[in-house]
Amino acid sequence: MERHLHPRLLERELRDLMQDLHYAVRILRRAPASTAVAILTLVLGIAACITVFSWIDGLLWHPLPGTGDPDRLAMLESLTPNGYILTSWSGFRDYRDNVKQFSGLAVSTITLSNVGQETARAWSGASWPRATTSTCCGPEFISDTASCGRSAPTSPEAGRWW
Repeated sequence: MERHLHPRLLERELRDLMQDLHYAVRILRRAPASTAVAILTLVLGIAACITVFSWIDGLLWHPLPGTGDPDRLAMLESLTPNGYILTSWSGFRDYRDNVKQFSGLAVSTITLSNVGQETARAWSGASWPRATTSTCCGPEFISDTASCGRSAPTSPEAGRWW
């Protein structure tokens, strides 16, 4: 059953709403400091909620964008009594060729590098070299690579340079 408001009732409700809004604006103009504090509090609260939601969304619900099945990904690291060390290229080849429990293995490393003076100027207008992080990965890491021979668990995302 549909409910319709009588035109006079609707007109009265809209008039009351306009009076309330006019009164609210008048009160807010009388105390500009309190108004600024209230608006700033609202803005900071909304920003904090959005930030926390973005963190939770990124960490819990979508932890690895670009991966087809993130539950099947694992990272192998070498552990010594002194801490972690990088797995060597020969160690990676041994894992890849001899360990049959994995459907595939890929190699990657994160390195620090400097972008040269001319490149830094083109990117940011700076006249000095810039320190950046870069990731080097093997052809098995990206699913649309022809040399892989099978589908890897990751794919390039839009906006990334490959």
